[in-house]
Amino acid sequence: MPLRLSEAAEIANLVFALAEGKALTDDLRGRLAARAAALKLSIKAHCGSLERDPVHRGSFYVAVDGQDGVPLLLHMALPTAPTSSIFEKPLLVGRTRRVNGPEVVINCVPFGPGDRENLDRFAKAYPAFLPRQQGMRTTVTVAAENPAAEFPRAFEAFGAVLRRKGRNVAAVAAPGAAGNSGYYAAVWAAARAGWREGYAVGVEVRSKDGLKELAGFSRFTMPDDRLYAAVRTVRRGFDFELAAGVVTPEDLGSRLRVLREAGHAAQLVAVSAESGASLVALAAVARQYQCMLSLRAADGMDAATRGIGPANWAVLTATEVSAVVERALG
Repeated sequence: MPLRLSEAAEIANLVFALAEGKALTDDLRGRLAARAAALKLSIKAHCGSLERDPVHRGSFYVAVDGQDGVPLLLHMALPTAPTSSIFEKPLLVGRTRRVNGPEVVINCVPFGPGDRENLDRFAKAYPAFLPRQQGMRTTVTVAAENPAAEFPRAFEAFGAVLRRKGRNVAAVAAPGAAGNSGYYAAVWAAARAGWREGYAVGVEVRSKDGLKELAGFSRFTMPDDRLYAAVRTVRRGFDFELAAGVVTPEDLGSRLRVLREAGHAAQLVAVSAESGASLVALAAVARQYQCMLSLRAADGMDAATRGIGPANWAVLTATEVSAVVERALG
């Protein structure tokens, strides 16, 4: 067993003491996190993930790191409703008596980035943790080669920006070679962080091979619209990011017009700072087609970029998020 019953019982006692019969709010989850940290347990509870069972309202789920950092999802219930409505065969951790209360039954299931079936079940029950189309909001995309390691730090950074600036800039991306592992790493990281504000998950595609595995992604980067119809067969609603690269305002306008007339309008256009044209001029063209620029932050963010309006800034690590936000949003 990757966690002790005594420690799981401490978490369960806190959850029932603070949340039983009450609405689950960010404030309540924050108080739970503070109380759990004070216990100084060998396991770590990710209290932002706390949710009530959709069927048995007197039971709860919370993500934890068990012993040796094993990621788990705890299910805590009164004996009258011991069975999880989401997971068919959870592992019994044990039974324990609450402080000044009845007995509690504690189960768990594996809940890491590789536990795809469990993540699918959890996200289906709590769709706030699923990626969404981003619309015309400024985003900072953490484009990680190792999503399972980088995405949890990314959502920590997004949370810090939300608290400090009141802005949701959350977006992540994974290389096409990562397949669905990038999507599941994103859902896992969002659930553990308690991120219910909405976020985008992007992937670059260059062929039809493996498209079915990418159905969970919300943003698809393509060099043109030849794959658009194929993507539509696996994902109805998505953001189309045109990989334009080095381009002039005239060429960009022409390409975006052709896409719109074909019924495949792009929502983002990735351009290179080496285009030789003012980014402000490129942004103005994009706005004519209800589109916004996508840029690598490493290409530089000088004073001229302040006039481009909403944009997506691509970074490689979560540690770059705050610095990019300060320069992009002020």
